[in-house]
Amino acid sequence: ICCSSKMAIRLFPFFAASGTTIIYLTKKYELDADSFDSSTQRKSPPYRPQNRWKKNRKQATKYLNYYKELSGTPGLVAAVLIDDQIVYSKGIGYADVENGVRMKPEAPFRIGSISKTLTAVAAALLVEEGKLELDVPLKKYLPSFTCEYEQQNTEECVITARQLGSHLSGIRHYKGDEFLSTKEYTTVGEALEVFQKDRMGHRPGSKFLYTTHGYTLLSAVMEVATGKPFLEYMNWFFNRLNMTCSGPENTASLLFNRPHYYHRIPLSLASPSTPQPSTPAISTNPEEKEKEKNKKKKVFGEATVLRNVPHVDLSMKWAGGGFISTAEDLLQFSKCLMNSFDERPGAILKKKSLEEILWKIAATPKNG
Repeated sequence: ICCSSKMAIRLFPFFAASGTTIIYLTKKYELDADSFDSSTQRKSPPYRPQNRWKKNRKQATKYLNYYKELSGTPGLVAAVLIDDQIVYSKGIGYADVENGVRMKPEAPFRIGSISKTLTAVAAALLVEEGKLELDVPLKKYLPSFTCEYEQQNTEECVITARQLGSHLSGIRHYKGDEFLSTKEYTTVGEALEVFQKDRMGHRPGSKFLYTTHGYTLLSAVMEVATGKPFLEYMNWFFNRLNMTCSGPENTASLLFNRPHYYHRIPLSLASPSTPQPSTPAISTNPEEKEKEKNKKKKVFGEATVLRNVPHVDLSMKWAGGGFISTAEDLLQFSKCLMNSFDERPGAILKKKSLEEILWKIAATPKNG
């Protein structure tokens, strides 16, 4: 989403078919970076990124449509930020295929594991404020939490917040179809019950093991550090960054511009659908024809069919995969991070914090 001058543009569309995907525009599909190079174009009349990017908008829309067709995605949103200004924000295709509702740039999508990045920065802010220590045993914050990484092992199992954020704690990831859970957890403490009695994948700090549950445990630590429920603190964090369309997903609440979620499966694997009432012949209306085309489509040469994804409840994993956001809100987040790195107004963290908190790798036997 974020691009600077002389830099290949990466578009991050958040779309309805399969969650969040990154498109890397290779040289073949590269946009004209020189047309908005702020280092060479700041002349009279005043430099305006929106004006310098005008000729690329049609190209960008063309590439997004190309990707939509290539992947079989019914709808997507992409946005581009240059010099702290959004120069492109576009919805392509459908947010609701069945009812023909067009995708809008304001559509709030599930952002999956990008939630971890938001949680990590929010935790770094607590470290900067002196409210959270990354390298002390977790028992300082959660005295009742216990862990075991080997059967009948007598060595004390010690986890730190840094290990949780770095996926080095040994806390397991999803098991079976756990990620399809429909159970609602009203507190972070309840969500800990999903995994806290399970044996660790390895001794804390000894190796990498990707984990969403580890971030749930980190959010419990953050609750103690702030003295507030995790979601209350994160709502404050989003407001501070002016991310007005971001927060936890609540499927029961009404949410304007919420897209429907779909996935494509090979037609050969699709079970026969429940018989539907007969429908009239496909309309000659262009929109109706496109809607029908979206239902059955060849993707990479294979016939596929569009299906609604099953209902899930994300309250099990707010910190690690439960937030929703818009493309423009994520650009706002990226802008605050870039301003932090460049030590400019609008920063959310100090540059030193970025380097010592977010980029510092937790020690393991292999990396010292």
